Amino acid sequence: GQFPNFTAAAMDASVVELNLLVGLTAAAAELNTLDGFTGLTADLNVLAGAAAGGLTAAELLFVADVTSAIQAQLNGKASSSHTHGTADIDNDAITLAKIQNIVTDSFIGRTTAGTGDPESLTAGMARTVLNVENGAAADQSGAEIEAITNHDNLIGVAGDEHVAHAGVSINAGLGLSGGGNISSTRTVDLATNTLTDLAGIPTRLMSMPVYTGSVMRRVDMEDLNRILERTFATNSTLVIGDEFGVVRSTSASATSMTIPPNSSVAFPLGTVIGGEQHGAGKFSWVAGAAVIIRSADGNLGHKSQYSATYLRKLASDTWLLAGDLSA
Repeated sequence: GQFPNFTAAAMDASVVELNLLVGLTAAAAELNTLDGFTGLTADLNVLAGAAAGGLTAAELLFVADVTSAIQAQLNGKASSSHTHGTADIDNDAITLAKIQNIVTDSFIGRTTAGTGDPESLTAGMARTVLNVENGAAADQSGAEIEAITNHDNLIGVAGDEHVAHAGVSINAGLGLSGGGNISSTRTVDLATNTLTDLAGIPTRLMSMPVYTGSVMRRVDMEDLNRILERTFATNSTLVIGDEFGVVRSTSASATSMTIPPNSSVAFPLGTVIGGEQHGAGKFSWVAGAAVIIRSADGNLGHKSQYSATYLRKLASDTWLLAGDLSA
C-alpha cells in the first residue's frame, strides 16, 4: 500500500488521505498519470493551497473540476450577496428596461422640493414644471386667436392707435351742419337757405382748373365762356398759355407771330389758337424751324384790319391755318 521510493516518514499524507483523490489507488502507475509529477514531495507541493508540510484531504478537495459529492453540495448553495460602489458600474450599462416601471402618459422628473430621487410626473405636473398654464393648446385657429384678442391684450400698442371714439369728434365748420363724436356713423351736411351759409364757401370753389398742355391755370367760373387773349404790337412767338385763346395784333405796322417747333413749346395735339388783326399793320403767321403750316393757297397773312384766323395743331410740328387770309 506504499508508493515506490517513498517511506511513510517521507510523506506527510497518509494512504487514506491520498486515496481521497478520486479514482486513484496506491498503485505507482496511477500516480504517475499526473502529468509531470514524480513521487517527490516537492512535485506534489505545486498543487495550489498545499502547505510545505504536505496536502490534507480538505486542501485536495479545492482542486478545480472536483466532481465528487462536494460539487453537488456547492451547486445547491444559495447565492451570496455583496455590494459595489457606483464607480464600479460601467458607463451606459443600465438600460431603460432596468429602471423602475412608470405609468402611461407620464414623465420622469421631480416636483418635490430639494434634490432627491426622480419621480413619475403627470401631464399636469409637467406643465407646472414648464410654466405652461392648464388648458393651453398649440392647435388654435386664426379665428380662435382673433376671438380672444383686443387692443387691451396687445403689448406695446402706441397710445394713439387705441382710440377712445367717444372722445374724438367731427366738428361742422362754417356752412356745414351735423358731425359729432365717432363712436357711431356721423353725417355732415351743407347748410343752405341763408346767404351767411353761402358766404362761408371758399372763393376757390367758384373757380376750376384749366389745363393747357402740362400747365394748369385756375379760371373763375364766370370766365369759362370767355376767350382769353394776349395782345402784341411787335413781332412775337406763341407761348404756353396762348392755347385755346386769341393773340391780337394792335400795331399800325406789319407784325408777325411765329409758331415754335414742338421741341421748344409742346402744345397738345388739337390745340386751337385764334389770331386777330386789330391794327392797320398786316398780321402774318410765320413757321418756326421744322414747322409746317398748311393753308388754302399757301397764304399766311391776314386779309385786312379786323380779319380773323385760327390755328389747329394736327401733328407734332404740323398746323392747319384757316380764316380771312391773303398773301
